[in-house]
Amino acid sequence: SLYILVRPRFAAPITVETDSGALPVYGIGYDPAECRDPVATFPRTDAPRVPVTLVHALVRDADHWQGGSSLVLAPRALHEIAVDYIALGDHHRPRPPEAFDGAPACYPGSFAATDLTEAGPRGYMLVDVEPGLPPRVQHRDSGVTPVAMGEIDVSGLIDDVTVAEAAVELLPAGAIPAVRLVGEPTFPL
Repeated sequence: SLYILVRPRFAAPITVETDSGALPVYGIGYDPAECRDPVATFPRTDAPRVPVTLVHALVRDADHWQGGSSLVLAPRALHEIAVDYIALGDHHRPRPPEAFDGAPACYPGSFAATDLTEAGPRGYMLVDVEPGLPPRVQHRDSGVTPVAMGEIDVSGLIDDVTVAEAAVELLPAGAIPAVRLVGEPTFPL
C-alpha cells in the first residue's frame, strides 16, 4: 500500500497492516502557510501508546543541525509527540534515538546517496516497537553502490593516468568515487 500524507495538521492515524497486526501511523504534509506548528495539533490521548509518527523535519541543535527551509523542531517537541516511535525524514545520515535526548525518534538516513557529498553507509531502519518501551532500532544496509570520498595531492604526479591510479589505491573498489584534487599539478588536468 502507498499512503501520501498531505494534511498539514495531525488527524486520525492511518492503519497499516503488519505481520504483528494493525499499526496506527500518524503523519503530516508540512505546509507552513496552513500550519506553522503541527506538533501542537497532535492528538492527546490517555490510551496505551503504540502508534508511529512520520515527520519530515530538521531537529534544531542536534549534532547534525544546519538549518534549512523544512519543518524545524526543537528537541523537546519530539517528547511532546506521545507515540512509541517517531520516524524522522530530512537528514540523510542515520541518527539513532540516542541522538535525540531520549526521544523515541531516529533518522534512517537516505536509502542511496543523493549527491557526491553523501559518502558512507546508506540504508533503512528496521524498528521493533512495543507499548511503553524504547524502540529497538537496527540500521540495515540498502546494498546500493556507496559514494567514497578522498583527497589526492597531484603535486608529485606526472599525468592523468597517475591521478586515476592514485584514486584506485585510495578508494574502495565498487564505490562511486568523489575525489578532491589538491596541490600544484605539473601537467594540464
